[in-house]
Amino acid sequence: SRWLPDWLQAGSTSAPDASRGQVQNFRWIGTTGNATSDTFILARMDYAINRDGIIAVFGLNNGVGSVPNLMGSGFNGITVGRTDGLHSYGTTSASLASTYANSRRKPDLVAPASASSWATPIVSSASVLLLETANGMAGTDDSRPEVVKSILMAGATKAEFVDWSNSSTQPLDDKYGAGELNIRNSYQIMTAGQQNGSLTPASTVSSTGWDWGSAAHDTSMLYFFDLSASSSLSAVLTWNIQVVPNGDWSRLSLSLESLYLRLYQATAFTLGALVAESVSNLDNVQLIWAESLASGRYALQVSNVGTTGTADYAVAWQSSSLAPVPEPATFWILLAFGGAALLFRFRIRARQV
Repeated sequence: SRWLPDWLQAGSTSAPDASRGQVQNFRWIGTTGNATSDTFILARMDYAINRDGIIAVFGLNNGVGSVPNLMGSGFNGITVGRTDGLHSYGTTSASLASTYANSRRKPDLVAPASASSWATPIVSSASVLLLETANGMAGTDDSRPEVVKSILMAGATKAEFVDWSNSSTQPLDDKYGAGELNIRNSYQIMTAGQQNGSLTPASTVSSTGWDWGSAAHDTSMLYFFDLSASSSLSAVLTWNIQVVPNGDWSRLSLSLESLYLRLYQATAFTLGALVAESVSNLDNVQLIWAESLASGRYALQVSNVGTTGTADYAVAWQSSSLAPVPEPATFWILLAFGGAALLFRFRIRARQV
């Protein structure tokens, strides 16, 4: 624990320090041995992610077993496993306090590496690549951690797995999350640009894109788009848990809005039949994977069914019918791997994974 900053220590009364980097890579697992202490550590990390706009990437243990409390059981980061499935997976611990005890599936996605310590920085590097891409684009919303998380997860592929599955109330597969990281897909989504939703749309968005928006209680933001040919569609909605501490972090107020993601057939700007939905009440991510959609008009709907007010969210989607674009230059890929080298090697009764 001597390598761990004070604010991540058990029993800390310190607010999180200011961010030491926009992309942070945590390739260790652990526990304090006390589920309540673990909850406060997770909450401090989620608070820092939301406050400072950190893209935090967490590894899981190598080998099968339960999901470790630290650090991948939080809400606002990106938890990573291995494409071969030889990592801890399943639901987060029900012994964690308050909202953190929700049985959420982890990982969020996987990467092709033979150890979690290597899979995690691959996702961190992909995050840096997206940020470098965003720096060359107009706008500021594309650097939000929720945006990067949704784009990475929406770009993930499922064809590598014979047993990938999800349901309307379980957004992520038990073992593989949203699927395997595919930076080409995520690059396409990022460069398609921000596509603004609306309460009452009068124009369509592209069939691939993303948005950083807000949805008030009991309202829905809509994204109408056209498919010119039979296509598959991947869509991911993410938002952050809000952590409000008292002065010495001895008590927390947690707020997690309930947001739903639905896909409809559409005519003009009128919703038709429901095609698919993701309506988990436990997670801060929703995922729709719809295969073999017929050509025609569709609409994505982001609904705030929570009770505490307006929620900021990121949504990203990709249609398989789009023509491919060139791969990012090798220089930028190398820059991404170098830029994601902010590695936290701290221990809390922990071991590197």
